[in-house]
Amino acid sequence: MTFDSKVSIIGCGNMGSALAEGMIKQQLLPASNLMISDIVPERLNELNQQYQIQTTNNTHQAIQFADIIILAVKPQILNSLLTKISSFVDSSKLIISIAAGISLKSIESYLPQGSR
Repeated sequence: MTFDSKVSIIGCGNMGSALAEGMIKQQLLPASNLMISDIVPERLNELNQQYQIQTTNNTHQAIQFADIIILAVKPQILNSLLTKISSFVDSSKLIISIAAGISLKSIESYLPQGSR
């Protein structure tokens, strides 16, 4: 089954990369519907070459691209990331965090009212 949604994964460390790889290998969505954002250009180039995934170091671009945004950053980075992206998030975006130990209430406190 393939989904039509566009997905951005912010953070392409072990977890973010595994999610991207799984989505592509399991054909959950075409590579053209997936974008990865990270601050490490070498990792972005590697994923782009291996899976033809769109990559960017611009978080704003990743947010604009996607219907679903997966936050795959370390818990200690999450608050600063949420502060950075909060002005770009609206109710049309579904935010998913895989950061361990961070409560939904904490995440919601950084995002605009009505965020999903």
